[in-house]
Amino acid sequence: MKSFLIGSLPHKNVEEALEYTFSFDIPTLPTLPNIDPNEFMVDQALCELDGFEYIRHGLRDKNTVYNSSLRFAAREFFFKRAGNKEYKWQASGPLTLMSSLDHHPQTKNILDLYFDKLVKTQAEFNRLSKGKTFFFLDEPVLAFSEESMGLLEKFLCRLKENSAFKDIVFGLHACSKARAEALRNLSFDLFALDSSLYDKSEWKQLQAELGKRLIFIPVTSKGESTGHPRGQEAFASSSCGLALTSLERLGAVHKNLNF
Repeated sequence: MKSFLIGSLPHKNVEEALEYTFSFDIPTLPTLPNIDPNEFMVDQALCELDGFEYIRHGLRDKNTVYNSSLRFAAREFFFKRAGNKEYKWQASGPLTLMSSLDHHPQTKNILDLYFDKLVKTQAEFNRLSKGKTFFFLDEPVLAFSEESMGLLEKFLCRLKENSAFKDIVFGLHACSKARAEALRNLSFDLFALDSSLYDKSEWKQLQAELGKRLIFIPVTSKGESTGHPRGQEAFASSSCGLALTSLERLGAVHKNLNF
């Protein structure tokens, strides 16, 4: 069973963050919001978006043209160390962005611009590494957006059809309690769900529905055991990102994932 992280880390030092993420079987390119506040997930997605100015959870129209990929303070050092080995990265999903935009009149256009940003980011990563890539969309609002699952599936299919994302393993992360019935028809390769939100019977149903697509979650982001038994899962991760976790608790997360 291979272990990896969800995404964010609490470090204020890139080198220390990389030491931690490379201690897992599959290193994850971390977001480091304590170094750059724009690496909080929604901020990262919407800052430097063509034609808009992002100011702390709000978008304003602006005649500014950007052509940037997603920003990662650790990117250069991460890929130098990763070389051509397999790696993982993660970014906001479309449902979460729609929720944060709160009925912005140009929501569709903004999602298209964000899609282009993801493609540009992956294309840059492909030039930096030939390693197998695991890419996850993060949807913390998933449990409250079941009526929009079709939009999420269409967004995923668009990514799969783009040449930059060829031969990539696609995952979905959600730290809200999504129903197995709502997940079964999504065509993600892997599902990382916060198992601490489910009782044992609910988790057993997820294991039955998703099989090897489900990721084993033995530990919470606080380093506490979830108590759920392993099923067919081939990968293991913590329940959520670790940006709000204390540095002291990172050791417990590591211990519970590297078994």
